[in-house]
Amino acid sequence: MSQVTVESTRDRILAEALALFASKGYDATSMREIAEQVGLTKAALYYHFTGKETIAAALLGDFIERVRDLSEWARAHSDHDLAVVRSEVLTRWADVVQAQGLQLSRFIAANRTLLGQLPNIDLRAATEELQTILAPPQTSVEDRLRVRMSLASIHLASIFSVGIDAAQDDILAAA
Repeated sequence: MSQVTVESTRDRILAEALALFASKGYDATSMREIAEQVGLTKAALYYHFTGKETIAAALLGDFIERVRDLSEWARAHSDHDLAVVRSEVLTRWADVVQAQGLQLSRFIAANRTLLGQLPNIDLRAATEELQTILAPPQTSVEDRLRVRMSLASIHLASIFSVGIDAAQDDILAAA
């Protein structure tokens, strides 16, 4: 099997699993349903992922990697005008959230317990690192809170936008 096929199959599995997790819930979604949605046999699905937990870990791992990349960018530019860096980070944060769609943010919000059970998945640490770069401990409480609320508002747009008839890009731009 070529690398292109493996990657595109992996990506399709992740996209369909996320759609099912978002619509039915993580616990109510079976590996069989994911396989059917992707057009694979269960055996083929298990070739790519050993279970729902590994699918969830892959979804979240990709997101965390993007957050870490953003933290590295922010750290590399921390000697620049902080207001400009913060503004650019918010724009890039919206891109990170958008990369996997609003469904991932909804999945994260609905499955906090699961997040704590997945090995090597520490979303909180990744986001706290970014927050600390943008507002170090010596920064005022107001600035630290403003940074956290700004990042959270973009993330929470996925939850509060349910039922709003608008494109994902428009929702994130408004957030």
